[in-house]
Amino acid sequence: MPRVTEKKRIKINGDCFDNPIFLNWLGVSGGRNYWLFGKRQSFGKTTEVKDTFEPYQSNIETAQGYVFETGRNSRPQLTIGASVDIEDAEGIATVLDSPNVLMLMNPETWETESPIWQIVEPVAGSYKLWNTDQTRAEIEFTIRLTKINIQGT
Repeated sequence: MPRVTEKKRIKINGDCFDNPIFLNWLGVSGGRNYWLFGKRQSFGKTTEVKDTFEPYQSNIETAQGYVFETGRNSRPQLTIGASVDIEDAEGIATVLDSPNVLMLMNPETWETESPIWQIVEPVAGSYKLWNTDQTRAEIEFTIRLTKINIQGT
């Protein structure tokens, strides 16, 4: 006789979203969790300087005073959110705890082609998730996409 060790509730949303963001993450109980975000999105980027080099200046009167950057990194980021019931917000919030978060890169063609997943990183920090007197929550957080290496000098 088979033994049931875990029960999962699956919620299916039949809504269509413009520019859908579908995340898949390793949950705190060891299973994979999924959520389709579509309410709001903001695209941005962070950049960082890899290193700098300042040449030695022997004559302060004729020195140009310049700094060479050895390179830069650019990292796109996406702020996503949803308006959900509190019970769903509790599950979605586990994405912030996960060491393995994937984003579906081909949401329009995954049914005819194989799904293409890319590793993304939720930005670490403090998040206000909901108030105790609410029945719905406005979840919003930022994920970092793959780093782009920009050529340096």
